[in-house]
Amino acid sequence: PAFHVRGFDTTDILFDGSNAPVSLDFEVAPYARSWYVRLPYQGRVYTFEYGHVAEDGQWNGILRSQPIGFNDGMA
Repeated sequence: PAFHVRGFDTTDILFDGSNAPVSLDFEVAPYARSWYVRLPYQGRVYTFEYGHVAEDGQWNGILRSQPIGFNDGMA
């Protein structure tokens, strides 16, 4: 399967893995050692997962980050 980094907007919520109002997928190369993603919203808190989408469309997260805050003006 193709692997992705999925970013969840977890600003002001207690994230349980499925309750984020916004999620963004970024496909990554199989042997990439680092990733850079452009986030559409500044001043938000994101939690990221590394995983893949199964054939039935179900997201399978493998690793999850701690919440990361991005201040306004950070690009």
